[in-house]
Amino acid sequence: GMRYALGVGVLQALPMHASLVGQIAADWATIESIFAGCLATMMKADLEPSIALLKRFGTATARAQAAREIAKASLSDPERVNFIQIVGEFEALAKRRNNVVHAVWAVSDDHPGELLRMSDAIFATFPLLAIRSQLLDEPIEGEINKLEATIVPVSELEVLIADLKAFSAKITPLLTEGAKAFALREIQAGRIAEGVTLTGKPE
Repeated sequence: GMRYALGVGVLQALPMHASLVGQIAADWATIESIFAGCLATMMKADLEPSIALLKRFGTATARAQAAREIAKASLSDPERVNFIQIVGEFEALAKRRNNVVHAVWAVSDDHPGELLRMSDAIFATFPLLAIRSQLLDEPIEGEINKLEATIVPVSELEVLIADLKAFSAKITPLLTEGAKAFALREIQAGRIAEGVTLTGKPE
């Protein structure tokens, strides 16, 4: 098997890869905030309780399911069809992001300068390997080296970053439109005055 080095700090050996992984994590957090904002304005309810409710959906899958239900209840075609398609894109990007953010990374002298993603089998087998190495008085590294890993090129991470940027550009106008519609409803209902922010302070 291949000889792996993994553990806390392993990405320090590959600063370019580490930077891209970090950018993916940061960009996704921004996308989730924009996406939640879109949903909150679509719910046509008080903004703070809506956002608080959406925060309770802890995973991207749960948020996507909530988004579909909100879209069905608050949008009409063709806007509903368009938004549900966007929800599907959100889910697909979430899976790709998870493959990066939740990966167990490794490096190897067999592939210098390359970043390796350990197979998901490591999550199930690592505790068992640790126990076995103690019982047999064998180093755990030998067992880990039997697991499979995939080389993740810089280009794969760069493509995901580009796709996240494109998706952000697609949903940001939805948030802007939703915020304008929300503000208009609030003005018409007499809950806020024109020229006053949602905090009640003049702009």
